[in-house]
Amino acid sequence: MASIAGANALYAPYRNSVVGKTSDYSTRVDADSDTLFVFFSDDASVTPDDTHVFTSSYEGGAPQATLNPTFANRLTLGSVTAGSVGTGVVDAADSLFTGSSVLIGSTTQESLIIAKFITNSAASPVLAHFGSATGLPLTPNGADVTVVWNASGIWRF
Repeated sequence: MASIAGANALYAPYRNSVVGKTSDYSTRVDADSDTLFVFFSDDASVTPDDTHVFTSSYEGGAPQATLNPTFANRLTLGSVTAGSVGTGVVDAADSLFTGSSVLIGSTTQESLIIAKFITNSAASPVLAHFGSATGLPLTPNGADVTVVWNASGIWRF
């Protein structure tokens, strides 16, 4: 197990599924048609690790998000496209987290996670982890937070 806290990384199982190894995930990820979501993570409660393949690793148990309160406040990525700004590039519209309705508590959030939404979080695959970005770590204070994705895309293969 390798901790990826403070790092920016595409998860190895996701990369493997893109190149054809589907045993890591039950279904392939299609950035153009799947629902992708983003959420902040409190790395003090859940240490991000490259073996955390599914979002259930970030939930913190039942009730949902006991250990990681902002997991429950995930936001759907809008206007996700693959290849619109270059071959192998995944991009999306900037993400607006609206004040305390989305970012609850005053717990510092050290990373931003992107995952594919499947109704069962034990099967919702984690795609990317961003632990190093402008504005991180973030301490919620009730104000809106806009995640501005890079103009050249969120990630590229």
